[in-house]
Amino acid sequence: MFTHDTQAGVIHEGPVRYLMMRPDVLMGIARELPAEDIGTFFTAFEKSAFRHSRRSFELYQAAGRFGTDDFLARTAEVAATLGWGSWSVTNLGGGAREIRVDGSPFAAGFGSASHPVCAAISGVLRAIALTGYGADAEVKEVACAAHVGGRECRFLLMPRTASESVRAAWSEEE
Repeated sequence: MFTHDTQAGVIHEGPVRYLMMRPDVLMGIARELPAEDIGTFFTAFEKSAFRHSRRSFELYQAAGRFGTDDFLARTAEVAATLGWGSWSVTNLGGGAREIRVDGSPFAAGFGSASHPVCAAISGVLRAIALTGYGADAEVKEVACAAHVGGRECRFLLMPRTASESVRAAWSEEE
């Protein structure tokens, strides 16, 4: 449960502090960079999202917040409450999952792009795989609303230990 201390000007969920911010302000950082530096921004954004979400998930897990629930399904529920879009998860077998995000704030905040822009979601998904399932995973954003138009972004999450048949099927998505 989130606590809003308006006198102190802070929002917390347990020990984790949150910030309410317009996505166009955040994603506008990339727009302000020279074209050759935009890739560096998205790489750093994914790494930061991974590192800090992992820490949050570890705290939530230690506090028993996820219990026996499917970690990814629970995170998808919470993502919507945080303004990260509406997530749906499909189990593809062999530990692979497809995550569809309708209304990504990152795509909306960036606008039209020649490449996927939802690096933060990729980082969070990697953190979920590692913290919730103990598996290092690859995450690919295979469709981005900012890139292809529309409202939906699509991610594939696959444990690095996935079988060759799962890997082959996953690679066909590229």
